[in-house]
Amino acid sequence: MVPADLEMILPKVSDNPLVPTYTVVSRHSDRCPHRSKGRSYVDCDCFKFISIYDPRETDPKLRQPNPIKAKTRIAAEAERLRQALQDRHNPHIVARQEAEAMIRKLQEKTHSHVTIEKAVGMFLQSKRKEGVSPKRIERYLPLLGNVDPNTFEVIRTRRSNEGRLFAWIKTQTPQPKYISDLTPELVEQFRNSWDFPSDNTDYGSFGDLKRFFDYCVSKKWIEHPMQGMKAPRRKKGSRTTAFSDAQYDAILVAIKSRFPKTTDTLKNKQQYEDAHRLLAFVELQRWSGMALSDAVTFKLSSMKDDGRIRYNRRKTGQLARPTVLPHVVQLLKDTVPVDGLFDLPFLDKTVEFDSNTGRWTRELKDIFKAAGIESVELPQGGAYRQERAPHDHMMRDSFAVGQLRTQYALKQVNLKAIADALGDTMKVFLEHYAPFIAELEEAHDAAQQDIVKAQQAVREEKERAANGEKVVNIAEGRK
Repeated sequence: MVPADLEMILPKVSDNPLVPTYTVVSRHSDRCPHRSKGRSYVDCDCFKFISIYDPRETDPKLRQPNPIKAKTRIAAEAERLRQALQDRHNPHIVARQEAEAMIRKLQEKTHSHVTIEKAVGMFLQSKRKEGVSPKRIERYLPLLGNVDPNTFEVIRTRRSNEGRLFAWIKTQTPQPKYISDLTPELVEQFRNSWDFPSDNTDYGSFGDLKRFFDYCVSKKWIEHPMQGMKAPRRKKGSRTTAFSDAQYDAILVAIKSRFPKTTDTLKNKQQYEDAHRLLAFVELQRWSGMALSDAVTFKLSSMKDDGRIRYNRRKTGQLARPTVLPHVVQLLKDTVPVDGLFDLPFLDKTVEFDSNTGRWTRELKDIFKAAGIESVELPQGGAYRQERAPHDHMMRDSFAVGQLRTQYALKQVNLKAIADALGDTMKVFLEHYAPFIAELEEAHDAAQQDIVKAQQAVREEKERAANGEKVVNIAEGRK
């Protein structure tokens, strides 16, 4: 293709059988060792030009106009420009280029008429084909809505509405229909309409919307409408915390109070099995660091007899490698499955997965209330509040913080080992548990200072003894 800035100065294409000729030449610098070879020598590092000879001109001055700058020092690149210029005079090549340009224009017109529903449906389907975890797919639905990949119709159910994007589109006059209708101005209006209570949700939704438009750009449907739009800031600090030892002990007491005194009747036996299952579930979360959704789908086959567990997290798909205590292994082996599935003791396959997680969330809330835990205090530097209600993810945090404190107590600090057990990257781990790491580092520094003081006292005592000074034992001096 000929650069647009050259079109105005080039000889015009005509039906004349005589055509201009174009030649690559060099404009040698004073220091070029090949200067004596003349301008036809192009295998040097000098700037290249395109010399023109137009036999159609009768005026000798117009027949050889000023050479065109090729804007390169590389002969091969200049040769490509020369060929493009020469091709302008070949009617077959010109016709083909015009046809290709027309096809591209038609394609662009077709792309611009992709509906928003089709764009969302294809995006979600592409993510599923990429092997993105179902939990990650579910995150897109409240923002973008759920669209049938075959009919490209918005799926509306009792549990799922049309999503924020389609709900917002209904409020617009005129309503955007095609993905190309979502201009930067409209997208910014949509983004400004959000009223999330959490800056974390706001930040995540911004990223999800950008990923959707990244996909649309990759399909050449649109230019990016979020170009230059900055992501919202997230406040630094802790958003969650761990249960204290006393709080966790209270949780266990609350669970054990549900065990019947005897199992003589069928009702008592069922009560015992339910209480045991809840105890095993809580202990699994506490000593493995599993998130609630991972604990619900825990498989006995993923656990070795020595307590090692290997599983892929539903949220990220990353491998997690915790090891649980022996009593947890036994609890899990003795658990009566909720649905008769030996390998899946906590999953009821007769209901939807959301119903399973909802049920266990309610069970834990009841236990936290029975244990007298109404709120928990966040570490110093909390992101947006100092207290929050107890929640199931605190079991995962209790595991992480417990591992941290044990490592520091043993003087065997290995943060990657904890991150691997959680199935987190080091970046995510350090971000989530920075306050606890800082707390333990301060304790470590204080302990080091005490050690140094004690060592310095011993050294000074030895120096006094070496100099012949009488060393008085403090205990003897008091007598």
